Amino acid sequence: MMTLTRPRMLSSIDARDAHRIVAVVSGLTLSVVGIGLYAGASWATTLWPWPDVRMTYVFLASVLAAAIAPSLWIGINGELAVLAPGALNTLLLNLMFAAYLGARGLRSDEPKLLVAAAINLAVVPLFVSLLRRSRAIPVKDTRPMPRVVTVALWTACAMLIVVGVPLLMQVENVFPWTLTPQTSTIFGCIFLGAAGYFAYAARQPYWVFGKVPILGFLAYDLVLFSPYIDLLRRPSAGISSSYGSYGGRRQRRQRAEPCGVPCRDRCQRPLRDLLPLRQSEDPSAASRPLRIPPLHPLPEPSVVARGCNSRVGVGEGLHRTGP
Repeated sequence: MMTLTRPRMLSSIDARDAHRIVAVVSGLTLSVVGIGLYAGASWATTLWPWPDVRMTYVFLASVLAAAIAPSLWIGINGELAVLAPGALNTLLLNLMFAAYLGARGLRSDEPKLLVAAAINLAVVPLFVSLLRRSRAIPVKDTRPMPRVVTVALWTACAMLIVVGVPLLMQVENVFPWTLTPQTSTIFGCIFLGAAGYFAYAARQPYWVFGKVPILGFLAYDLVLFSPYIDLLRRPSAGISSSYGSYGGRRQRRQRAEPCGVPCRDRCQRPLRDLLPLRQSEDPSAASRPLRIPPLHPLPEPSVVARGCNSRVGVGEGLHRTGP
């Protein structure tokens, strides 16, 4: 009997240690990706399926931080039973991502989205297995869940649903910066997946299931705090990206220059090229070479500068002589 039970005990211990190692390695790997997204590194932003603005990458970094903190804590403390809500969250995310990216890839003929959808589907069995295994693991810390924590978890779940559904439906002005429709849908999936995470934790009787979501929530807020304050002070700070601006700045700059010529180019071009020419009313003038009448008087430089900056035409105040 001794020879039969000892290998089982060793295999069980090895499996638990393997789960802990995977949790720590996963947390460290996600940390590298999160730092890259927060810093706007090109190798990290290219993981996102389409160009986006800086605050989108910062938000994604905060979402990764919310997963990194619980993963590292579970790996270090060995509370493998708490992997269950995270496995459920990731399972829901992969299913929603696969459905949306697959449908969008087929509709717009984008192979890279189809590849991403296939990867999401491929990892679904892995997280189904992780959910089943972690639910069967006994909890080490059996302290009961405080009622106030249970209420807080259910409240967070409700708030995530209230925000996630409009994002999923691509309702505008949900976030403090402008989201593209496809980014809005992905963010909606993230919020709804997190709602499942908090709902699972709120239904558990042990305090350890409430501790881990709180750690993730604090990490999420810690990453977003400084960028949000900066966004409130300078609303334009969130629309720049490593790919340029997809909407705000460039469109506003073009509207400010209705003539289509940038202000810098207008000021550097010859003045005669910028002034409209009046055509003569004489029918015989069509056969004569075009003559540019002299300018009198020439404007002061301040007039030209004012014309560029205040939308006053460069030729205002100038007089022509001749026909």
